[in-house]
Amino acid sequence: MKTSNLQPDTPSRKAAEWLLAIQEASGDAELAARFDAWLAESPKHIEAWTQVTEVYGQMGSGGLEEANQAVSVKRRRSRRIIQFVALGAAACIAFLSLPGVFLRIEADHVTPTAEVEKIVLEDKSRIHLAPESALSAEYSPEERSLELIKGRAFFDVVSDVERPFSVTVAGLTVTAIGTAFHIDRGSGKTKVAVSHGRVRLSGGSEALDGLELGAGEYVSEIEGQVEQGQMAVREMDAWMDGRVVAREETLQRIVAHLERYHSGSIVIRDESLKMQRVTGVFSVEDTLGTLRAVAESCGAQVKQITPWLLIVEKAE
Repeated sequence: MKTSNLQPDTPSRKAAEWLLAIQEASGDAELAARFDAWLAESPKHIEAWTQVTEVYGQMGSGGLEEANQAVSVKRRRSRRIIQFVALGAAACIAFLSLPGVFLRIEADHVTPTAEVEKIVLEDKSRIHLAPESALSAEYSPEERSLELIKGRAFFDVVSDVERPFSVTVAGLTVTAIGTAFHIDRGSGKTKVAVSHGRVRLSGGSEALDGLELGAGEYVSEIEGQVEQGQMAVREMDAWMDGRVVAREETLQRIVAHLERYHSGSIVIRDESLKMQRVTGVFSVEDTLGTLRAVAESCGAQVKQITPWLLIVEKAE
């Protein structure tokens, strides 16, 4: 995903959540103790907290003074340890820890925020790679093997019975038979939808292994739950036209999609909001406007803390 984004389960995302919690509960001793324990877990947590407070201009805001004093103490301790690390090793670690470095080494194609890459392979098969996605490709005389490492893509495959065309995603292999199809890979989610032709699935979960899909059919697996059904081709293709089509989709997953087009982070503060269901067609050209419309339909509001940080919370 984009290097500027605060992704789920990363120190930067957690630091942003701590910032909001501390502002709300300044002086809470239990919260302060948990925050201190989090800082102590890793020097990366200290760096993430410092960067978030600096970027968002929140230094000195209510409740942050004591938190930053704790950071100062932890930082001094960390410096003593770091002094024992060889300069050469430190340089290597710094390079390899840069966001996206491993992804760019592993993938042949990586797309940034809000950009769709159109790829023409050597056999004239075409791919639309969605924003914040990564794809690797390996062609041989016997087969055409690709891997969707991250994100979303549309594949329009030139038929060649002598060289099967397959895409692997999260352990699942999708083999095309003169086909156009979509794959969407997200956190805990894999979805395959066929525009025309047929695909055969192998590997992955027991429910998906051996399954075949035809034109207008889709299958998705979200956190172990499998759903299979029919979908209009225009709905499958909507993301390539800059639209989000939601049918009883959770707010959490709509936000995950919008983040691909937003140079920053979108945080849903209330757990109860994440599972609110939304139906509609939305544009990704104005992510803030779309987010506000979606949030309003859930009885929520959007606060823009900075151009990079949007907070979704229950409406006042």
